[in-house]
Amino acid sequence: MKKLIIILFIAICLVIPNQKLEAKSTKLIKGNFYQGKIIWRSLELNLPDGEWEYMDKDEWWYGGFGYACKSFATTENNVFKSVIEMCFMQTGGKYLHYLGPWLYTYYTKGKYDSCVLRPEYYYTKLFVRGNSSNCFKVRHIDFDKEMNYPDDPEDTTGRYVIKKWIKDNNIIMPRILLTATHEYFAASVRDKGPAVYYVINPELYGGPKEQFFTEETSEYHRLNIDKYPKSKKFIDEWTSLSAKRHKEFEINWKAKEAHKLDLNEVILPENATSLTDDSSDIVKQLKDLKELYDSGALTKEEFEKAKKKILN
Repeated sequence: MKKLIIILFIAICLVIPNQKLEAKSTKLIKGNFYQGKIIWRSLELNLPDGEWEYMDKDEWWYGGFGYACKSFATTENNVFKSVIEMCFMQTGGKYLHYLGPWLYTYYTKGKYDSCVLRPEYYYTKLFVRGNSSNCFKVRHIDFDKEMNYPDDPEDTTGRYVIKKWIKDNNIIMPRILLTATHEYFAASVRDKGPAVYYVINPELYGGPKEQFFTEETSEYHRLNIDKYPKSKKFIDEWTSLSAKRHKEFEINWKAKEAHKLDLNEVILPENATSLTDDSSDIVKQLKDLKELYDSGALTKEEFEKAKKKILN
């Protein structure tokens, strides 16, 4: 995603007025710990339970376009547990007719990365049309390969933040991680495209102890997973939780109905998973609220007031 932005927005910007921030941004200080809701550049992120250290920012700008990211991490006994990265890309110029073809090529035919199913991806779902795109992806990664020997040898963006944090804090890193990608851009919504990335150490979230530690041999590889039922159960739960988060992501960013992804096929019943996220309850609250409004139990003013309270 980051490399796409660097290449793409050297030549592509959209003429769309900047939108007013809806809430005051959270003051973030490197090395400090945060809980609850983080607000930044119109992005809202509900951090999962626990204390999250703000690692640093990563950004690239050329004039008024580029990308920026903020990263948060949590550990357990100095062992890496999770990283969450919230990002946005911003346009603000011209050459709109280039954007659609670039988005389509990147998401459907990218040489090193995309949003269509590959052997190393566990699940993907994509909407892309014109200058709008919505990508959800779950996969495993070989941490050593990702940091030091990535598929794309020219892609060095974003690695220095986590490398420096690991070195400065003597963090013990696992070999295999699970990730979830949430990306949305629609020129008709606004000139910023949000993205949120989750990375976890599966063993610290209840996953089975791993035996194989390369991208190709990992139990979580889609071509291997059926041989390891405990690993399959865990990644199915991770995919379900991530799908719920993606629904919340779409709501928070006011994604158009036509752009939203149907992820019901991977969302498990509440009693079928031990992985939970309090923030995912927002989706259920909003659905229940909408049913009350449709039944006539709430006026439009009461509905809007209650919806705003849930989202805030």
